[in-house]
Amino acid sequence: MRIVYLFILSSFVSLSLISQSDLERKASRALYKFDYAAAAEVYEEMLKNNPENKTAKVNAANAYLAEGNSERAEYWFEQLAKTKGAAPSYKFNYAQTLMANKKYEEADKAFEAFAASAPNDTRAKFYKNNPKYIETLIKTSPKFMISNAKALNSRYSDMCAISFNDGVMFSTTRSSNLNAPIYDMFFAKVTGDSFYSDVASMSRYVNTGLHDGPAIVSPDGATMYLTRSFQKAGSCVCSNDKTNHLKIFSSPVAFGEAKKFE
Repeated sequence: MRIVYLFILSSFVSLSLISQSDLERKASRALYKFDYAAAAEVYEEMLKNNPENKTAKVNAANAYLAEGNSERAEYWFEQLAKTKGAAPSYKFNYAQTLMANKKYEEADKAFEAFAASAPNDTRAKFYKNNPKYIETLIKTSPKFMISNAKALNSRYSDMCAISFNDGVMFSTTRSSNLNAPIYDMFFAKVTGDSFYSDVASMSRYVNTGLHDGPAIVSPDGATMYLTRSFQKAGSCVCSNDKTNHLKIFSSPVAFGEAKKFE
């Protein structure tokens, strides 16, 4: 039985606090591209050179966590959780990875250790008030079945699908260069139970050629909110460090379309 779980991701330890070696720069580039698998490999290499590098351990654990590799995340969080004076967050994430890997008895003990180290944490209080929580989860029948929406997915990044009009809209990089991925909004009609057709890019009012998406629609369907690259007169607006920050824009939805984003 698959257990639904929530990971509370810790922030990656800033590499700016230490000297930038070639490996550190390589890991930073991978993280910038959200390539967590590649970043994790670099941190593993760094740890071979220096097994006591705590920064690399933390970043390796978080990279594996973000990638969805719970087995390797468990390994590194165990190393962190079992060190003297370990931060409660390491113990919590270690317990979570154990549960994800279906090691329920070990997870129970890890949650106890976490609760003892952070008694005032709301998660620790919840665990103490629900000592049979894991046992209850195991015995609970699944309420949902999650399957791959193959008609929507591509070899590129596809994410954040939400209901819109008579189908779904989602954010994807399928229209961009692999070396410089840019998100656009796409739409697909729902033609039956989990069947989709006519997958296509949304209008020029939604997609600008820069990052567009993800997007949501207000509960009443009257307003669309869209994350996109900040621009004026069709050009990116960058900060002093040459970074183009994403901003939230909104547009009324009329006759099923959003055309006036501000």
